[in-house]
Amino acid sequence: MGDAVVEAVDPYIRNRAPRSDEDLSRRIFCGALSWLTTDDDLQEYFKAYGNVNSALVMKDRETGQSRGFGFVEFSDADSVNTVLKSGPHKVNDRIIDIKRSLQQSEAPPSIHKSSTPPVPKSKLGMPPPPPLPSVSFKIFVGNLSPLTSVSSLKSHFSQFGPCTATLQPSTNSSPPSAYVQFPSPHPSILNTLHIINDKEVAVSHVPTSVSSTSSTVLAKREYVPRV
Repeated sequence: MGDAVVEAVDPYIRNRAPRSDEDLSRRIFCGALSWLTTDDDLQEYFKAYGNVNSALVMKDRETGQSRGFGFVEFSDADSVNTVLKSGPHKVNDRIIDIKRSLQQSEAPPSIHKSSTPPVPKSKLGMPPPPPLPSVSFKIFVGNLSPLTSVSSLKSHFSQFGPCTATLQPSTNSSPPSAYVQFPSPHPSILNTLHIINDKEVAVSHVPTSVSSTSSTVLAKREYVPRV
């Protein structure tokens, strides 16, 4: 996952001394949160599964807007097991994604400063063939607010994984739009309500095999704004 994974790792791992496995076994990661969900909302919901020590919704440092995920810590690890076995879990009329809090030993290499590992060689002494390229996933985002920037687009969509964003200027007949690309497929994006800069936007898939010019036409053709 890249940058988004770094942000989604338990903040106690990123910003403080590593916690013990016992501490981390009492914590869960909550993803796909509604932008309206607060710390209190998470605490109120999960207290039904046991005593909640803390609940934290992660926010963008610049805008203060929710990043769509957070963490909950219970007093007892059994509460985590109960949460994981139950569900689906719905907070603020939205089904959320629950996982165990990422432990330090499971954290991706990008979180820990280390040199790039050497390229392994085959038994014949020749380097192995390069890996096959991953299938990228590109979306068209329409009906954007004029205030939307590349930074706010990346802040919103990074909850689904690392991404790049390109803004398209508005015209007399259409509001600003953008393209956002991910290194791997994320079909759940198409079934999610997206609100950026306090405005509901429309998202449609752009096949990567389509040329840049024709994909623009295709994406706009798929977009049907709400009345």
